[in-house]
Amino acid sequence: MALNWMRRTLPFALMASALIGINACAHHRVASAPAPPALNGDSIRLLSFDQIGAVALSAGKPARFLVRIEYTLTSYDHAILAVDLLQFANRDSCIPDAEPVVKLAHFTQPIERGTHNVETILIWPGDQARSPETGTISIQTSMWLVQPSYQFLLRTYGTQHCLRY
Repeated sequence: MALNWMRRTLPFALMASALIGINACAHHRVASAPAPPALNGDSIRLLSFDQIGAVALSAGKPARFLVRIEYTLTSYDHAILAVDLLQFANRDSCIPDAEPVVKLAHFTQPIERGTHNVETILIWPGDQARSPETGTISIQTSMWLVQPSYQFLLRTYGTQHCLRY
């Protein structure tokens, strides 16, 4: 008999406690975190990173690279686009590790709102004073404001475009 009573009243008791719990929570709301800012349309896309000439990369021999980039700038009227050629001591990776990353070439250009293409040549000096016998090179791109100096977008291409010398 007691078992039949519990089967009939338990569902009602659970529903009543759930409603009381919901009602109690409504009076003690915790302020939610502010919504994250909407993503803007700023972007940098690497169209190509090609060595000029078919010479194998090797320490002591300079190499030239043609870099083509498409950028979209929407959050500011003007900015600076930077393209850097980076050198890594690790022969198997273009991901920074304990060894410092060396910036060997640096290109900047003023850019304006909209979507545009940029092309530049970067030179890897290959000099043995700054280049260990073996390693890797890659590039990174970024967008900057001038006043105040502020980097608001950074793209690295170490996993897609990592060249061994």
